[in-house]
Amino acid sequence: MRRARQSMVFTAFWGVTALCSLVLMPDAASAKTVKGHIVDVVAENIGNITVTIRTDSGDTKTFKAPDWRLTANLHFNEPVTIEVDEQGTVKSITGEWQTKLKEILKLK
Repeated sequence: MRRARQSMVFTAFWGVTALCSLVLMPDAASAKTVKGHIVDVVAENIGNITVTIRTDSGDTKTFKAPDWRLTANLHFNEPVTIEVDEQGTVKSITGEWQTKLKEILKLK
């Protein structure tokens, strides 16, 4: 009887812990997706790169990319999809030309 109560309390504790961690996790929907074309990429230093894009509506927006590898294979005027967090920091950049090239290489 005592053993069953201990295991029930232990299970309840981990259940509450798991539920709280799911509730407190950052929302994945907080990242914003922006589509447009690359206008300018300026490397202030290796850890601070400014990416400027022209959206489909004609607006020009500037974002900070914290890692040079995010912008390594981008070309000017390339159609891109950028995921940005609420602070305006780039989380991922996907260029359409890169995606098409990867698809072509997979077919061969």
